[in-house]
Amino acid sequence: MANPAADESPPTRCGFVALIGGQVSNAGTVTANMGTVAMAAGDKVKLDFAGDGLIQLKVDAAALNAQVANHGAIIADGGKATMTV
Repeated sequence: MANPAADESPPTRCGFVALIGGQVSNAGTVTANMGTVAMAAGDKVKLDFAGDGLIQLKVDAAALNAQVANHGAIIADGGKATMTV
């Protein structure tokens, strides 16, 4: 199993922030104004940058004790925030 991922990212505009691992946790502030913030946990996770402006995230294989936790702030003004296991 992957080590837990933790992040305190600098702000981005029209960008993409992805926190991916066996266990994922945010305790700070993740900002992607007009962009996308995604958090996903699993043994096999697919991140698709198809070039069409749409970014897709899919968990293909679940992990034992997989966890996505947000104890901070996710800011995606005008964008999208996704959390999945």
